[in-house]
Amino acid sequence: MLYPHIDKYDINVPEDDDEVAGVTALLTVVVKDKHGNIKTAFTKPSHSPTKNFVSLLGVIGNVNGVFTNTSNSLFGSSGQQWMNIGGPFIAVGGSSNSNPFTAYNLASPISNGTGSGQLLYGSVNVTSTITVSGSSAYFSLYSTFTNASSVTVNVTEIGILIPMQIPGNFTWTYFLIWYDTIPSISLAPGDTLTVTYTFTINP
Repeated sequence: MLYPHIDKYDINVPEDDDEVAGVTALLTVVVKDKHGNIKTAFTKPSHSPTKNFVSLLGVIGNVNGVFTNTSNSLFGSSGQQWMNIGGPFIAVGGSSNSNPFTAYNLASPISNGTGSGQLLYGSVNVTSTITVSGSSAYFSLYSTFTNASSVTVNVTEIGILIPMQIPGNFTWTYFLIWYDTIPSISLAPGDTLTVTYTFTINP
């Protein structure tokens, strides 16, 4: 099941949506005020995997992949094996990248916190089961962001990042694998933003 607050929104992926490596994606955005009233809600096709996403497919298939982390540092070489790949992380920002495919980080990430210009990041949740319909299967991941500050925060970009453990020194670093821009959303103090990605495999 999807997050209860967004179950009522249509998450069917249009048949003519862009397909990447047998995967289509849909982005749902819901904004609520501090009283729980919906201020904004929309769903749009999401079709911006990054170069890191392509490299990730190679790693999953035990093929060498080269990644660029959020600090614009390259990782990966011939024969290099990654120690661990962590769970996904959704982040939001206040600007935009001109070329989503080559993006390695949000253009202007909004940091996690309660200070001015920050948003309080909720945990990322993944649907517990994969729903199968015919030859297709889909799952969703979602996260909620709360403006716990005293000023309005504008969101214009959303990304999915994954942590990977670097071979040799066992430290973790983040890589942007999916990136979207959206019409500017203003979050007043007390507002919440719920972001849901629904991925369909073999659409």
